Amino acid sequence: MKGHSNKTNKGRSLTGAKLKNIPDPEKVKVFKCPSWMPDLGRAWWEIVAPQLIQLQILTELDRGTFETTAMAYALLRKAGEQLVDDGFTITGDRGEKRHPALGAYKTNVEIFLKGCERFGLDPQARQRMDITIPKKEKTQIEEFNEKFRVIK
Repeated sequence: MKGHSNKTNKGRSLTGAKLKNIPDPEKVKVFKCPSWMPDLGRAWWEIVAPQLIQLQILTELDRGTFETTAMAYALLRKAGEQLVDDGFTITGDRGEKRHPALGAYKTNVEIFLKGCERFGLDPQARQRMDITIPKKEKTQIEEFNEKFRVIK
């Protein structure tokens, strides 16, 4: 009985079958962070986007979702800094109440984590997406540390 194959690309490559949904690396477009993005979101974008583009996970079609994730990162960091400076409560006319930044922090953490999951930025998501992160070459310091590791 013939049916739908649930093999991953890794499984297909082992059997010699044709791989599915593999974009042509020559056609992958690099797109820049929008000018309106806050500095913290821009910094996250510049670190993460090139790696996702290289892995062919991030494309122009994902721009809106990726922008939302980068903005959520910037906002959660800003709210987190404000909470560290001010504490979790503020004093107003009616006494102490919860700091408004606490809600902003919580909301943006949820948005950020969902966005990260969509782009394979946690181990479970990478496993579901069948993503293999290429190993980088070891630095001279790492090689030195491996050769002369002190055993305790």
